[in-house]
Amino acid sequence: GDEQGEFQLSSIIQAVNYAVTMAPFGVRVINMSFGAPGTSQGLERALAAANDARIIAIAAAGNEEQNNDVISQLPSYLTTRLDNVVAVAATDRFNQLAWFSNYGRVSVDVGAPGVAIIGLTTRNLSAELGRSDGLITGNGTSQATAIVSGVAALIYSAYPESTPIQVKIRLLANVDRIPELAGKLVSGGRVNAFRALDRDEVPPAPITDLRLLSGATPLALTWTATGDDGHMGQAAFYDIRYSVSPITASTLRFAVRVKDPPRPQPAGTSETWTIPSNLSPRTYYFLIRIFDNAGNMAESNQVEVTIP
Repeated sequence: GDEQGEFQLSSIIQAVNYAVTMAPFGVRVINMSFGAPGTSQGLERALAAANDARIIAIAAAGNEEQNNDVISQLPSYLTTRLDNVVAVAATDRFNQLAWFSNYGRVSVDVGAPGVAIIGLTTRNLSAELGRSDGLITGNGTSQATAIVSGVAALIYSAYPESTPIQVKIRLLANVDRIPELAGKLVSGGRVNAFRALDRDEVPPAPITDLRLLSGATPLALTWTATGDDGHMGQAAFYDIRYSVSPITASTLRFAVRVKDPPRPQPAGTSETWTIPSNLSPRTYYFLIRIFDNAGNMAESNQVEVTIP
């Protein structure tokens, strides 16, 4: 970037591509403490390649006091499209959303401290700000993002074989839930490094009875909740996908991701989800991925639904 910290999108894509080439040497986390309104297919492709290289990208939600569910913020909006992007809001010392921080119930994942954060800078800039120690105090989702990047690196150090989605789920499922963040962030909380390292090797049981709910208007799917450990407890997150062709491991990322899926209920609970009413008439295939708090995953059976 230049002296003002401004970047060209092409330079950002080049940087992501470079990180991918360094994956064989241990690169696992990209910190993206920047942002601007908009979207980018080129950056999405680059970050999808990073996902394939087992690299997670931690992205700042932005400092415009806006709802990112309404106005897309680049690159953090890609959390709704890619398994390896985490969007970060800023919190203050009172566990409130920082006054400047962007937010979004479906497009911003977690909060982290972003007010009065001490960082390093050049001695010249530090002196210009009235300090001589090379330190600077800053506010922003950029600072919060750096903290979450550090936690992601900590997770990788403890569990080096983790995939990006496993790290992402660990970050989201193990937050300190804060009432003031409920409805404003996907996780409803502030990142907790200690809890994110929880050891759990037992995945949820797969959902085996996903089906169309008989007689429902509008159309809906129903299934029986499994659990956090097999058929016990309560899983952390659902990822519901649909496509016009059967969903396979190689086509999963091209399937449409439901932006606001229901939260898993305790094992044995009957659950329903209403199919979006704006889908065009044709046949669709639906699949649910179930995650526990450690990122262990199971899948449902796939169900075929024809929209009349």
